[in-house]
Amino acid sequence: MKRILFITTFYEQKSVSAAIRNSAWVDGLIDLGCEVTVLTVDWPESRKSEFLMNNNRAKVYRTHLAELDILKITISQIKKKSFSRLTPLRHFVRDIIYFPDICKNWAKKIDIPLDLSFDVLISSSDMKSSHYVAQKIKRLYPDIDWIQIWGDPWKDDVNLGWLNKRRAAVKEESLLAQADKVIYVSDITKERMSKSFPVFKDKFYYLPRGFYKTIEKKTCCHSTIRIVYTGVMSLRTRNSLLLLDSIQHLNETEECKIHIDFYGTYDGETTECFSQYECCSIHAAVDYEQVLKVYEESDALLFIANKGNSSQIPGKLFDYMGTNLPILCLVDSLTTDLSLWLKKYPRCLLIENTHEGMKIMTHELYDFVKHKFEIETEFSPNTIAEKLLSLL
Repeated sequence: MKRILFITTFYEQKSVSAAIRNSAWVDGLIDLGCEVTVLTVDWPESRKSEFLMNNNRAKVYRTHLAELDILKITISQIKKKSFSRLTPLRHFVRDIIYFPDICKNWAKKIDIPLDLSFDVLISSSDMKSSHYVAQKIKRLYPDIDWIQIWGDPWKDDVNLGWLNKRRAAVKEESLLAQADKVIYVSDITKERMSKSFPVFKDKFYYLPRGFYKTIEKKTCCHSTIRIVYTGVMSLRTRNSLLLLDSIQHLNETEECKIHIDFYGTYDGETTECFSQYECCSIHAAVDYEQVLKVYEESDALLFIANKGNSSQIPGKLFDYMGTNLPILCLVDSLTTDLSLWLKKYPRCLLIENTHEGMKIMTHELYDFVKHKFEIETEFSPNTIAEKLLSLL
């Protein structure tokens, strides 16, 4: 039996992809007989997922951080335009005060020594503070194997300001150097990082995020085709306006209507743009249990790739793989590394985010959404956990 200390800021947060990923990995490890202890931070109650907390089977230690109390601000305040206009200034101040992130003081709060009767130490981002906590423990107990789990390359994060990009570049290399093994949840990212850091490439591994729970839709679409998108949306990084234009025009001529339901917290600009379309609706972010019900009532799922040739594979794609639904994949180009990866799965209909791509989509969409697919068991919690254990 492996005794694992799993460190992450996101373990039981509501509507956070990384929390679902980490919960799935911990659940899979426990299913395989591991004893898992989780170190995380104590988020405000409004940010916690009742579903993830109720389904947790690990021993969890939560650290209170005073900084997180400011997150009790309401979503309605965040959406105010006056608040949005101050966003660039807020981000600049945030970058100066908080590095690597709002949980920067977590490592200082951890009581050392811990009961370190563990075989392996796993730290999972986001947030990067998870790696800082693990770094502190590793320095005091150097014989413990340290595995780092990363999503995107840190220094290339589009959400970082210029100041933190420079700081991240230095710290990222330092953290990678200290790890015994490094896991990337995107094979594309793993290959790119191997080229960027050839001295570390032998300890880089790919392990996909995986889904947490399976869900199957048993009925077929009728008068309205319901397509669902769950997660973060920003017109700056994921723009779906061409798709909405095309669907709006389709609905003017076709008897069977198409409607896209967006679930998440969106900025004022995105909300205002979407409100002009009758073919879509915006709903508040919901807990994971409700997300599963939303999938069950949908006919297809929408995936929107980041702009450019990004190596990031947004986590919602793996949640989608736990269903039997078709996936509409909106991509900037059909030839990017991500597009080529998506083409391996028949359930993924790639739609190029261009006027020509929308014309092609209109001829394929109606037949495609009638299909049902097998759940992709290669992304199940137990399968992913088995691959992780093989690295320990």
